[in-house]
Amino acid sequence: SAEGGALVVHDRSSEDIIKQLVGRVDTLSVEYNKILLAVDDLKKSNQQDQNVKEQLSDIETRLAQFTQRALMNHRKRIIQESTKLAKKLEGLSENIDQESEKFENILENAHRKMDEISEQLQMFQATFHATSHAYRYPITALSEKVVELDSRLSILEGGEGRAESLEPHDVVGEDHHDPIIMND
Repeated sequence: SAEGGALVVHDRSSEDIIKQLVGRVDTLSVEYNKILLAVDDLKKSNQQDQNVKEQLSDIETRLAQFTQRALMNHRKRIIQESTKLAKKLEGLSENIDQESEKFENILENAHRKMDEISEQLQMFQATFHATSHAYRYPITALSEKVVELDSRLSILEGGEGRAESLEPHDVVGEDHHDPIIMND
């Protein structure tokens, strides 16, 4: 809105202000041209009266000065608002870059953590596999030793091998020897 020829701006964005100022410049140009046409018409119709000519010349000069000042002020204001808008956009761009960098760091940390967990899982699997083999071998060896000892015992007693039906403690109980400790 305009109050006494001055531009009044109420909390508008830079883009709105620039549009308003450009519109105001266009309006001033149109009004200036209308006044020039009116002045030309008055000059033609009142050429005999020198006083009217002087007044018209004075009006024309003041109008030109006013319009030039208004155009310069509006141009200056458009430049200021454009600069403000550019700074806002630059700040917004920096914020977007910072947020993007934070997000990339979060993703990197998540990938790193997943890799660490994967490595720990692989180490656990390898340890479990090695441990299960370590326990499996002695159990298998002990089991074979029990079968072998049971076969020997059966042969000594004159019977067939009983290892399939006997538990290791049964063999120990009958012979009063620990079959695990027995050697060839």
